[in-house]
Amino acid sequence: VDIYEKDIAKIKPGLAADIEVAAYHGEKFRGRLTTIFDVLDETTRTVKARIEVENPSGKLKPQMFATVTLQSGELANLLVVPEAAVQTEGDQRFVFVPEDDSSFVKRAVRVGHDLDSLIVILEGLAAGEKVVTEGAFVLRSELAKASFGEE
Repeated sequence: VDIYEKDIAKIKPGLAADIEVAAYHGEKFRGRLTTIFDVLDETTRTVKARIEVENPSGKLKPQMFATVTLQSGELANLLVVPEAAVQTEGDQRFVFVPEDDSSFVKRAVRVGHDLDSLIVILEGLAAGEKVVTEGAFVLRSELAKASFGEE
């Protein structure tokens, strides 16, 4: 991958990468930036970087052209929660927020894209609020059982 000189300060090894190729339009492959090489190309004003991508299906072939989007440090200001914290019911996404030591409240959230095992929260949660990450599915099941008994 070629990285423009103006973007070098925004990236570092370990960043997540979304990869798209023309052969599989709309399908994203996940990878990780592993290496940023030291030599700047004087003509293109870019440096080479290496992205490692899992390819268990064998869809990606050597020499394919790809569009790569790196999750740069600019994303540091986003509110994210672990993927396990976000539950889905129909079209609604929600998290459980502790109300006190022994009870939890179901809170609707609007989500953005995912970053590896994290999900961006756009609305419904404030920075610093705690969410249930382990056992959220169990809470959801108990809530469904309780509401089923009320009918």
